[in-house]
Amino acid sequence: IALAALAAPAHAQTEPPADPPSRPGAFVLSAGTDALGRDFGDAAPGLAAHAGYERRIGGAGSPFAIRVAGDWWRTGRSFTGDLLDGRGPLDVRRTTTLVGGGVLGVLRLPAVGAVRPYALAGVGVLQYANRNEGDLVPTGTNTASRIVYLPPVRVNTVAYTAGLGASARFGAVSPFVEARLTMLPGLGGLGVQQVRAPLTFGVRF
Repeated sequence: IALAALAAPAHAQTEPPADPPSRPGAFVLSAGTDALGRDFGDAAPGLAAHAGYERRIGGAGSPFAIRVAGDWWRTGRSFTGDLLDGRGPLDVRRTTTLVGGGVLGVLRLPAVGAVRPYALAGVGVLQYANRNEGDLVPTGTNTASRIVYLPPVRVNTVAYTAGLGASARFGAVSPFVEARLTMLPGLGGLGVQQVRAPLTFGVRF
């Protein structure tokens, strides 16, 4: 009995933080910044959001999980471009959006104190959309039109993702920080950013 009493707290201290207790899976919700969101020289980091469902596979003590999730990223910038029709320079607002989803495999690594690091990798499909819109330009006494400096661009592409994260457990939720690197080879012909690096903070619940 004495040995069992001593062993019980030792096991509780070494139990790694993972999903909320007694659950084989959890919802995942996070938001942050796209550290490499700089299309056409745009240095603004932009916004990134990530949401999905993660389920442990292989039993309660398994380090493996599968996550099905969606992503939304957006960057914006303003610049001055020269029109080709002789009307001179025009202020242009460029908005770049990426939206889509995929499947990620998650491998939980050995715990470091109260923190559980993990690695993830997977594949998905994203739509790249790029819109360049100019200011209103007078076309008559009481009329004006908004000129699109470049035609809107929409491209669907396969996305490959790898990343690292770390989580902790606080009651029924597990806060985490996660850095991913997403490669979009299908954008090579557009001359735009093919690698994104979302850094997000979120919770499993």
